[in-house]
Amino acid sequence: MKGKVILWVVGVIVLLGLVAVGAFYLTDNRYRLAYDSYRDVQEAITMDLSFESRIGQDRASVGIRGNTVITTPEPRQSLTGVYLQSNLLNDPRIFDLYTSGDEVYHHYNLPFLPWQKGMPLLQEDGFNPVVFAKPIENVGLWDLFKFSYVLEKQETEFTLDFYTTDYFTNEEFKGILTKSLGIDADQVENYEIRDYEIKFSFARESNEFKAVTLTFTQQVNELILDSYFTLKINELTDELRTIVVPNGVENIK
Repeated sequence: MKGKVILWVVGVIVLLGLVAVGAFYLTDNRYRLAYDSYRDVQEAITMDLSFESRIGQDRASVGIRGNTVITTPEPRQSLTGVYLQSNLLNDPRIFDLYTSGDEVYHHYNLPFLPWQKGMPLLQEDGFNPVVFAKPIENVGLWDLFKFSYVLEKQETEFTLDFYTTDYFTNEEFKGILTKSLGIDADQVENYEIRDYEIKFSFARESNEFKAVTLTFTQQVNELILDSYFTLKINELTDELRTIVVPNGVENIK
């Protein structure tokens, strides 16, 4: 009798485990999407990304856009092309950025200028592409699931979006702008954040992680500015893509 009871208890535990695993992997839920996406990003050998960052008022906004390829084996490398965005110009290419480990090099889009060591001059209140050189920090599964739980859900024809407008305090959101977007900390300290949204987008058909978008409104003195940043996932792969070291970089000391 005792043996039957033990077998019954073990059977119930196994059944509950199978149900939990099935619910996690076979249903379209936020926890599975969060876990699978985080794992895919962490395990990727090569990442192909595109980004767009704008600040201003409606049609008067300006910013940058670009594409970057990142390889994660040491030394971590990235190669980024950056274009100016405005409503007056035809998105000219302004500079390229190459990183290897902690080393940063840039090249302005002028044929007579060589590659130079260090960061190019950027707006202090704008996105800094050098953040691609930094490894993605580990996040505990509990923290990941806890954050996923509070997100609002919205569906469109092609995407499944999860977003929040109030999970972080304004001060915590400022920390995200500094740490994740590389915006100058002293500049961010003066921001008066009026509202914000952080959104994660997944393809409805494949459940693939497609983009993360941050939008926020800030007040500077009497001026109201809208800021927008989106990072799109073009490809995550476990194959190593060769990033050719730009001509002249190896000779820079």
